[in-house]
Amino acid sequence: MNKITIYLLIEVKVKELNSHLLLSKFASQLGMRIYIGSKDAIKRLLKRKNNKAGAFIFKGGMEVPEILEIKEKIQKFIILDQEISPATTDYKKDIRCRVWPGSEKYIDSYYSIGQLAYEAGVDVFKNMNLNIIKTGWPRIDLLRGEFSILCKTKIEEIKKQVFKDCVMIESR
Repeated sequence: MNKITIYLLIEVKVKELNSHLLLSKFASQLGMRIYIGSKDAIKRLLKRKNNKAGAFIFKGGMEVPEILEIKEKIQKFIILDQEISPATTDYKKDIRCRVWPGSEKYIDSYYSIGQLAYEAGVDVFKNMNLNIIKTGWPRIDLLRGEFSILCKTKIEEIKKQVFKDCVMIESR
């Protein structure tokens, strides 16, 4: 049986890498193959493919010609928008700005965080031929107790960097 392949795009930001690593952990446990990389690296990988398979997951929209080029090599174009957050003040406006006009019909699934983002997505994209799904927020999921080990090393690195020139004085 062929494995399902997922292509996860990241910008060069630790906040995206860590949450995608968490997502990859669960996908690999389900027997999926995961490629994580920059937009350019993943696009180069896709150009070398001989068949049309897998899911391409990105955090926002792309212009139509770019989506069509990618869709020649993949089965599903998915948006998992981590930029829309609980701190968003106008979900409808922000969600609308995250998807290029005219590209909606090429998006196979749109994953939104929480109820407010979900409701705004359903309202904004009501004419889109896609599936809007309410999910968690990968960046925040990292803070859950069972995943604290993933952040512990980074926290220790930051503490060392911040306090490297400080003299610690014990209080009595």
